[in-house]
Amino acid sequence: MARETLPGRKPAPPVPKFASFRPKTILPAQDNSNQVVDESVSVEGRASGSNEKSFPPKKEYSSHIRHCSRSRTVVSKTTQRSSHTSVSIQPLKENTLDLRDSSNTFFIDEVGDPQNLKYGSPNTGAVPPYFRAGAGGIVGLAQHRKIDRLASDHRAVVLSRFPHISSTKHEKLAFDKVNKKRVRRLRKEFNDDGTGGIDSMADYIAITGSRTRRKKYNGDGTNSDSSSSTHNGSDHYRFKQRTVKPVDRPIDEDLPYCTSTPSSDFEGGPSCTFTDKVQQRRVELSREIDSDPTRCDAWLALIDYQDTILGHDHNSTRSKVTKAETQSIADVKISIYEKAIEMVESLSDKERLISGMMDEGNKVWESKKLSSKWRGFVQKYSTSVILWIKYLDFMQSDFSSFRYEEVRTVYLDCLRVLREVRMRPEISIADGVTVYTIQLYVILRMTLFMREAGFSEHAVASWQAILEYIFFKPVEFQHQRYQTGGALESHTMSAFEEFWESELPRIGEDGAQGWATYKSQKGRPSEPKEDAEDTFSDCGRVSEVWIQSERRRSLQSRMPARTIDKVEEKDPYRVVLFSDLQYILVDPPSHSSQELVMTAFIAFCHLPSYLTEFIDGRSSTWWHDPFFRNEKLYQSHLFLSNWRLEFNAGETEMSTLIDHQYNPIRRDSSTENPFRFCTPDYQLSPCSLFAASESWFSAFDSWKYECSEDRGPVEVQWVRQVLKTLVHRGAGGENLAEYYLALELRFSPSTVKKLAKSFIKIRPSSIRLYNSYALIEYHLGNAKSAENVIVTTINMSKTLDEQMRRESIRLWSSWMWALLNAGQTAFALERLLMFTNHTLNTNESKDKNSFSQSLTPPESSILLRTQNALVAARDQAISLAFPSHAAIAVECLIILIYLANRRSLPAARSVFTLNLEVFSSRFSHLSISQEYIHQSFARLMHYHTTHTAYFSPSMIRSSLAESVTLFPQNTIFLSLYSWIEARFRIDDRVRSIMRDVVLHSDRGREGKYQESVMSHFFAVHTEINRSITLGSNAHTVHGTFERGVGSSCGAHSAGLWKLYFLFELSRNELERAKSVFYRGMKACPWAKELYMMAFEYLRTVMGETERRGLYELMVEKELRIHLGLDEIFDKKDEW
Repeated sequence: MARETLPGRKPAPPVPKFASFRPKTILPAQDNSNQVVDESVSVEGRASGSNEKSFPPKKEYSSHIRHCSRSRTVVSKTTQRSSHTSVSIQPLKENTLDLRDSSNTFFIDEVGDPQNLKYGSPNTGAVPPYFRAGAGGIVGLAQHRKIDRLASDHRAVVLSRFPHISSTKHEKLAFDKVNKKRVRRLRKEFNDDGTGGIDSMADYIAITGSRTRRKKYNGDGTNSDSSSSTHNGSDHYRFKQRTVKPVDRPIDEDLPYCTSTPSSDFEGGPSCTFTDKVQQRRVELSREIDSDPTRCDAWLALIDYQDTILGHDHNSTRSKVTKAETQSIADVKISIYEKAIEMVESLSDKERLISGMMDEGNKVWESKKLSSKWRGFVQKYSTSVILWIKYLDFMQSDFSSFRYEEVRTVYLDCLRVLREVRMRPEISIADGVTVYTIQLYVILRMTLFMREAGFSEHAVASWQAILEYIFFKPVEFQHQRYQTGGALESHTMSAFEEFWESELPRIGEDGAQGWATYKSQKGRPSEPKEDAEDTFSDCGRVSEVWIQSERRRSLQSRMPARTIDKVEEKDPYRVVLFSDLQYILVDPPSHSSQELVMTAFIAFCHLPSYLTEFIDGRSSTWWHDPFFRNEKLYQSHLFLSNWRLEFNAGETEMSTLIDHQYNPIRRDSSTENPFRFCTPDYQLSPCSLFAASESWFSAFDSWKYECSEDRGPVEVQWVRQVLKTLVHRGAGGENLAEYYLALELRFSPSTVKKLAKSFIKIRPSSIRLYNSYALIEYHLGNAKSAENVIVTTINMSKTLDEQMRRESIRLWSSWMWALLNAGQTAFALERLLMFTNHTLNTNESKDKNSFSQSLTPPESSILLRTQNALVAARDQAISLAFPSHAAIAVECLIILIYLANRRSLPAARSVFTLNLEVFSSRFSHLSISQEYIHQSFARLMHYHTTHTAYFSPSMIRSSLAESVTLFPQNTIFLSLYSWIEARFRIDDRVRSIMRDVVLHSDRGREGKYQESVMSHFFAVHTEINRSITLGSNAHTVHGTFERGVGSSCGAHSAGLWKLYFLFELSRNELERAKSVFYRGMKACPWAKELYMMAFEYLRTVMGETERRGLYELMVEKELRIHLGLDEIFDKKDEW
């Protein structure tokens, strides 16, 4: 049939005929035009590789394969898709099968062999051989036809239809989504002469050499649409069929190869394929390891680079990594870790590698294997403190293997190892302090673990013993040197055991005098106490009555009992014996190390951080540990109101949601009060210790919420009495005295002035105590009395020694802030210019009311003299290594420049920046003193925005953003940044800085900051209190919670899980709250409070069987239960 030619075009060149294209003769068959390919075909016979099959000659083999692939296999469609009883392929009976003749290789038998019914299967000897193509494929069949391994057996091989997968993809299936939906960007390359660029005047971009372009040819073989084509043999039809593109040139000559294109040319980040740059870096890392296999950093660099190789590093824009990808990457890293552990030699390097390998093992290994691995490592490296702490993390958080006594035993074993390390004769004093810090860390974690598991009296008794043993040791034992196992230590332990077993009042209890006066005491033990009995008066409501009685009994059991007390006979844990405490009694290596003991005790009580310059960098990380920051487990209804999680729990079901949280017209609370986030995570100062809640961040607001109505984890009166006793004993010095006065101001403001005067009588030359007394007067509204105290103390300090004069800078700072808060800016400037005066005389100043509205610049000579004096005070403090005094001098200098320039914030900022450079050159970049300077300037910016009509939001925002970047866990900077942004509602910068800076976990293996769970608490608080007009809703809060509990620091935070549970409960989502409860219980199996929430709030969605199983689970985990329900379960048919 002749081909039609369109008018105006030359006829197409005739297709040459070759003998090789002549069709082969095939057997006649029925018309199968209406038939389709069967869903499954059964092929029976010998597989490829049999000794009986024959091969065509080498010259004809390629044509044989080509012709077989073009033939079609057409069978009738079966009635059912899942049936595998399809027609078999049979050989030709009338002709001998010859593989050399491709036309007679296969044929379709549509009738079948009756002998199949007789013998049950075809004759395998009569089935022609077939060739496998790999991955279940058969040579000659379509690619979607594969061998079904499940349906095949020894008698038949069944073919089924499978989804087609392109054979060009060589990546693993776990990563087949990485390259999907990636847009390739084209990049134009210029020639050497500058040509080849894009014509900016044209309305199109010309791309030549496209693969999909179809060319028309004339009858003589020339290109009809190309004027530049030649008429030589290279354009002939036969030549083009045989032309192969050079492998060293791209398809489009104007575009580079994709291997030479940066990975940023791909939308979605780098590909999984090895580019030249990635491959080169991998080879370099491998060569570094080969040159020095004992180098740990090289191994860690190679391990970290696996994410880059697979496209999962921080530069990738992929939002989610699949579970299969995570497991595959973990397997690769684990194999490298195992090789590295064998090669490195030092213990510190092995600790880093083992810790990293176990982190990856958490993603792929089961609990039993993880436990076995950890036990093997701590047994092999028994002196490794880091591995012991990691082992504690695992044992305490592993749900399947958790048992209270087993975990407590691990803690005691760790303390035993630490005692052995300190017993070594070669250990230095500095190393001894380091080991002692770790000992206190383990003791603190163990006591918190005991209390959260329900054993509060054991935890409190432990700290009573530690404080008595260290601070109230008799004189004959005070000067002993630390010698574990020595005769002196044994004698000391025997004496303390005698004191403890005497059951005299201990520290914090009424009538306690301490171990030091035990020999001289002629008193008797305190009167016996009696616990109130709890009975189930209403058997029809056992669940509700039990939860109330259990909580009441838990509050009664916060303090340890004595043998003479009338307590429950069946409860053996109420009395704590000396044998339970002897392993935690350790002496500090030096007198200054006693500050660490005070820090650990305050952390145990969930009080704000107690930090001094001495312990900077040693224990500050304790307040970022997720196993420590669980104070949200004990927050009261005041806390729920602050977080807008208000709800009422009815008798049998949750009442209607009190929902003002998601009311569309609700206001953004962050614009009203920036101090609502009351959980402190910043550097304490006198301003925050004695500040009122409405004027600045108050350090003790969180503890007041936690211990409301004395229902906290520890008795408030006991804590106050312990601190008072330690202050009178002289422990902690002026720091602890100031701290205790600030605490008493919150709980007993009527008696705190008398207490402060008693402390001043003991230390009459203490400038710090005078400053505390003045701040108490300001807080109580006695501004005139406070000013008299400050002026008198400043004049007195002129006659004291140099150290006392240096302390007077605290008085100037407190005075200036008090005047600024009162709105007396002119009077504050006048007083600050008197800094260089030898004696202050307040009667010579003008009426301060006349200066409150106007602020005139001072004389330049007086200003310069005051400025130089403050700079000299700063430099002197820096040279004497007193950074806190230098920071306060800088604070006063910033206020001076701010007031002298008519409350100019840019002028104050320039001084702030200049002094930070001075501190950076002398101290650590992230020291406490520098953080204090940032906090002072943040307070000044807050004052400026609330007391002036015009200010620059961009400058305040940029300054706060800089502070957040340097100290991302400081809640003062985060709160003020959220507050200033909520006032303008232009851009959602708060979420951006939380995501990119605060919660950005990828800080490298040697990151600057320890990831803190408090950052996730703040993110949740901000999202809950954000207005709905700014995009906040239940889904955004839910996502913030999921990010928190999914992080490494929040996964085992019992307080965060409880807050998540209460959030779902406040929305009346009981099923979702139940789901969160089970997830939290699995992540924190030691937290008894999480178990109790189910009995209290989920009674309507948890049946009797489920609640009974939950109770039995608490018994199995060995958590403390005061009132058992076993007998009631046996007697009652329904609960």
